[in-house]
Amino acid sequence: MYKQLLYSLRQYAQARVYDVKKKGESPEFAARLIEKYTEGMITQ
Repeated sequence: MYKQLLYSLRQYAQARVYDVKKKGESPEFAARLIEKYTEGMITQ
């Protein structure tokens, strides 16, 4: 399960990097989204 969570987080982070590179979102916003994503993983 731990590896699955890391894989999921890595995939999500890579998607955010892609969006930042496309100028679809700012690096600060992407970081906030990742922060919220990981908070959701912890609280479930």
